Amino acid sequence: HFVADFYCHEKLLVVEIDGTVHDSEEQRGHDEGRKLVFESLGLKVLRFRNDEVDLNLKGVLKKILDFLKD
Repeated sequence: HFVADFYCHEKLLVVEIDGTVHDSEEQRGHDEGRKLVFESLGLKVLRFRNDEVDLNLKGVLKKILDFLKD
């Protein structure tokens, strides 16, 4: 029912990249519902903002790597 931005089956990890459309209260509720569905399937979900990826890709990648180490 959902399409993830990025998915790694080996690590059961979903990475979502959010733009400004995700700022509305309605969309945040929808995003939380998606997260709960993904988690109910045993997946882990990480969310990042578009500008965070654009301005600090190394930092985003470090957060992903750190998450995978835990």
